[in-house]
Amino acid sequence: MPVIIVNNNQDFNIDNLEDSLKNDVDEMLSAYQTGWSERGIDDRKQFELRLKTNIANTINYIKEVISQFRKLELRVNGAFIKLERPNALSVILTVPIATFLDDKLLQVYSITHSIEKQSRSDDYRISFSITYNDGGLNNDALLADGFFGLMKPVANG
Repeated sequence: MPVIIVNNNQDFNIDNLEDSLKNDVDEMLSAYQTGWSERGIDDRKQFELRLKTNIANTINYIKEVISQFRKLELRVNGAFIKLERPNALSVILTVPIATFLDDKLLQVYSITHSIEKQSRSDDYRISFSITYNDGGLNNDALLADGFFGLMKPVANG
């Protein structure tokens, strides 16, 4: 039976890898569910409230950034959001190539950086990315990666 030394204190049997992983995953899921049960309904409600608050904050920050685009007369043609963790969300804003190459976009980056920095805490983190989309961006790939569209994308905008 082949054995790989993982560290000086633990052997890892590769013949039983599938069973070991299944048992470890089952134990992890069981512990997770037990934890929720032992914490009780109040913790679950607090968790749900914090998650809803984080999503609402993210949508408000997206509106703030899109408002800045409009003030600068720059176009946004799509917005996507992804829940990385309950306290961490990622946002992708898509813009036409002309907007992507416009020097005024640096002002938008300044705003997004400021939002990311000022809003960061143990309970909340947001990350903005801006990319161009003149019709070639694969929205299905974004969805497969966990992003959800908040605006209907506009091609060649």
